[in-house]
Amino acid sequence: MLSFKVSINDGGLFEKVFLVLHPFIQLLKLLKHFVVTSTPSVRLQLLYLLQFAISEFFALICLIVTMGFLLCVSVLFLPLFLGIVISIIWCYLSLESTIVSMQMVQKMSGRVYSGIMGTKVVKCFRNIFKITFKVNEESGDSERVNSAGALQNRNISCTICMEEVIINNPVRCQQCSQVVGCNDCVSLWFHSSNLSAHCPLCRDYVPCVTSAQTIDIFERRCSHFQIKRIQYNVKMLPKILLERKQQQIMQKIGRTYTTQNKVAKRKKPEMPKDWYMMPDLEESTRPAEESYEGTDCIICCRSLSSHIPAQCKFCKQIVGCESCIYICFKNDQRCPFCRHKWELLSNCVTYLM
Repeated sequence: MLSFKVSINDGGLFEKVFLVLHPFIQLLKLLKHFVVTSTPSVRLQLLYLLQFAISEFFALICLIVTMGFLLCVSVLFLPLFLGIVISIIWCYLSLESTIVSMQMVQKMSGRVYSGIMGTKVVKCFRNIFKITFKVNEESGDSERVNSAGALQNRNISCTICMEEVIINNPVRCQQCSQVVGCNDCVSLWFHSSNLSAHCPLCRDYVPCVTSAQTIDIFERRCSHFQIKRIQYNVKMLPKILLERKQQQIMQKIGRTYTTQNKVAKRKKPEMPKDWYMMPDLEESTRPAEESYEGTDCIICCRSLSSHIPAQCKFCKQIVGCESCIYICFKNDQRCPFCRHKWELLSNCVTYLM
């Protein structure tokens, strides 16, 4: 029998090592006894088995050491590894969501949407005619283009019959550019006022002889310009409208007259479709006092025939007399009628934009 004598201290390091290796020592003792007492063939088989067991034991030890090393490395570098993985996943998801959003926008651009309360919204187009004037200077060969603003689709009421005026047939004052009324009411009003009248908004004298003039007046008013041709450009502007309001809009666009009174039915066929109220181009020889006779100041209510009147240059409205203008409109320098900003001149006769 193989005997071991080891002297160790209680509670020391050698005691712990001995306790771990004691089973292996006992196993080696048994193997030695079995090899001594067995036959040669049995000994040869035991050697093969021992060699296999030792190789498997060392392989297990190597596997344990490798796994421990990998575990230590993973614990030390785990935050960095997780950060890289999370960044890659986030970039991939962001790219995927961007692609999906672009595809959804492309699909939704041609659809009919459902609005609030399930009301379908459709796309409606309206025609806007822009009149482009190409004019030439008499002194040069260069052409200038002047575009007239298109008529906007908005509700305008006649100042006489208080009915809605069709956009294609309004009557505007050329001085203040305000809509006076419909074609029928203005023509009847001029004939009943001895072929002369004043604009109800700017109070300028407008004879009926020059009232029914079309847009050709620009050719006579511009002496140094010459109209070469008039070109009509049609542009389609998209406007989203509710489906339930589409029928009402089509009725407004398709009808020609909105008023149903007897005055509107008496249309004069010789009057042009688009005409303006134009003042007489001849210079007046009457003094300024007679021109404003019967007109009162809107502030002090005194007659302007004995005072210097003040008139807005933009809307041509008579604002008041000189003394009232300096007192009331010194701080708020805006016209009380058209609300455009103006600048007070030294003589206080007119106002500038």
